[in-house]
Amino acid sequence: MTRLNHTLIAAVYGLAAVLIAVLVYAATASGLLVALLSGAVVLLLGALTHESVARRAMLGALEDEIAEMAARLDGATAAVDGTRDQVAELVSVLDAERKDVETRMSDVHELKGLVAQLATKLDATRHHARAKLPAGAESAPAAAGAADHAPAATPAPVRMGPARLPPVPVPPPPPEPTFVLPEQELLEESLDDEQRQLLARVQEAIEARRADVLVQPIVRLPQRRVEYFEAFCRLRAADGSPILPEAYGEIAEQAGLVPAIAELLLCRTADLVRRDLERRSGLPYLCHVAVPDLSLGGYFRHFVDYLRSNSQLSHGVVLSFAAADFDLDNREFLTLVAGLARDGYRLAIDGVQSIDMDFRELARRNVRFLKVAPELLMEGDGDPLAGDALKSTLERAEIALVVDRIDSESLLLELLDYDIDYGQGYLFGGLRKSF
Repeated sequence: MTRLNHTLIAAVYGLAAVLIAVLVYAATASGLLVALLSGAVVLLLGALTHESVARRAMLGALEDEIAEMAARLDGATAAVDGTRDQVAELVSVLDAERKDVETRMSDVHELKGLVAQLATKLDATRHHARAKLPAGAESAPAAAGAADHAPAATPAPVRMGPARLPPVPVPPPPPEPTFVLPEQELLEESLDDEQRQLLARVQEAIEARRADVLVQPIVRLPQRRVEYFEAFCRLRAADGSPILPEAYGEIAEQAGLVPAIAELLLCRTADLVRRDLERRSGLPYLCHVAVPDLSLGGYFRHFVDYLRSNSQLSHGVVLSFAAADFDLDNREFLTLVAGLARDGYRLAIDGVQSIDMDFRELARRNVRFLKVAPELLMEGDGDPLAGDALKSTLERAEIALVVDRIDSESLLLELLDYDIDYGQGYLFGGLRKSF
């Protein structure tokens, strides 16, 4: 209502109050005071009614305005939500593109490495072939040069299509280990019936060579692309049921059976790589070598000879040693390692308790992977070369950092701050039987 409307309404009930007062004074003998009170009452009632109606009208207008503002706010909120969804979608697309670029760059670097290895092997093959040429055969190039002056033959039509690499020759099976299991009479006396039965089952499985290879993925970070597998050995009882390492580990160590189990793992892993070569597929496997396998008259010596005679396995086998077992002062062991390195086999060190190591010397021995626990990387165990310093030191030595036992996203987020190369743990996949 406008101000003019309010004025007219007030004039109306004011005039009504005056008329009432005049009528009361003229029609009754009450006197002037009663007439004035009557007019005042009418004026007051009119004013109260006027104020109530005006307040209701004002509240109605405010409610309409609030409703309109709420509608506008809902529209703005919907627009912001739509913009947020678009931004999230754009960020997702950009992140996917970034990951794709990183993946392609990693593939390019890997391809460059493979080309370099192929070129090295071709040069070695060429030099080896020249060394085997009979006397007088080196004059063949001169004859070929004379033949260059002969009329050129009509070239055969070229077929366009995808180039096919020649298949890699599949090596023979690895040598089977020969077990001479130690006597267990003294140990059995200290075991209860259940432990003696378990020990007998383990010995029987080893002698029967019933062992499966279980693998766990090792992924490139941050892409989480599987690039390696670590191989583990699982024994099987006569009825086919698995014998879990958690059950027999301590007893097998006391009984001196760990070397035999490690030999089975070496043999089965090499056979697995052979099958991958035959299928022209598969990823490299990290295979653990136990300390007793390093005896020069034992199985490891024969296994090293087998690997060196079949260097085509070098892409698929990475020999992993415990940090305490990689003895840089053992000349006979270093001789074996040097021979493997010359044939392209890479080495890994796991179970690292301290990073006070000569990484340059390890790199000279073709150690290309260092496996550490998350605690060692994040806490440093009081060591001065911790965290980022360790990563930069390894990069200078061209050794990749692998962190195992990554079992949660929160732990992974903390570790990514250290720019680690590879990760392993149940977050990326558990143990499964190899194909």
